[in-house]
Amino acid sequence: MSNSLFYKWRTIYGGMDVALMTRMKELDDENRRLKKMYAEERLKAEVIQEAMAKKGKGFRVQTNGARSRGKQKNEHCVGMPGISDK
Repeated sequence: MSNSLFYKWRTIYGGMDVALMTRMKELDDENRRLKKMYAEERLKAEVIQEAMAKKGKGFRVQTNGARSRGKQKNEHCVGMPGISDK
């Protein structure tokens, strides 16, 4: 083991007991899993956006799942049952 690696680990894990190190590793794993989930969902949204653009419907899929044509909020929903046009 090199000296630089030892000091790097000491700065990260220094002063931690076993329980804290275990918890930190669990949080790292959870963070990695959540980042992967976000990346997958973002990729799905981009694929849907490209598919909608290719169909020529003019809708743009936003990250929250809403569709818009560049009009004001709910303007494209006028006359649709169950959707208010405030």
